[in-house]
Amino acid sequence: MNPHKVARVARYDEALKTWKTLHMTTEMVSKKALGPGTFEGSGRDEDWRRWEESMNNEMDAYLELREAWLELTSEDPRQP
Repeated sequence: MNPHKVARVARYDEALKTWKTLHMTTEMVSKKALGPGTFEGSGRDEDWRRWEESMNNEMDAYLELREAWLELTSEDPRQP
């Protein structure tokens, strides 16, 4: 097996695992920020800031995942 291809698959797997972890964290944080679903019962400002930070981290991880996917599926002949 080509070691370069194995490295690309490993990079993609790691990026996918990271994104899934951050996605799950974002879901949990958003539930806490939303509270019971009413305006009066929604989370504190601190919860919303935590949600925003979590969402930003998830989006960064998604972009890395996308780059890894594009590299993995590249048909560029220069890519071994």
